[in-house]
Amino acid sequence: MWFQRSKKPQLKLFEQQMLTAIDAEGGSCSSYEVWKLVELYRQRFTSIGKLFLHFEALERRNLVSSYELPGTPERGGRKRRIYVLTNLGREALRQSRAAHSKA
Repeated sequence: MWFQRSKKPQLKLFEQQMLTAIDAEGGSCSSYEVWKLVELYRQRFTSIGKLFLHFEALERRNLVSSYELPGTPERGGRKRRIYVLTNLGREALRQSRAAHSKA
């Protein structure tokens, strides 16, 4: 082919905002915290469903990992999923920020 595909993860703006939110919370946080921060960054409503679709894609690409916390009585027994920024995700975020700052 006349072009070479980059092996480095390329982030969409929405994915960059999600990873920035996790990074801002110390590298791990719940989907709810990410959702609220992304809405703040975008200054508009964001569908929680869109967020979960991107979380699945980010996990497949090993940019984030996740684990569940057991349910608590305060949450009505509902489990809580925590998302963690991986080293690869941190590097992708750094590269994406650098690319956007050059533009």
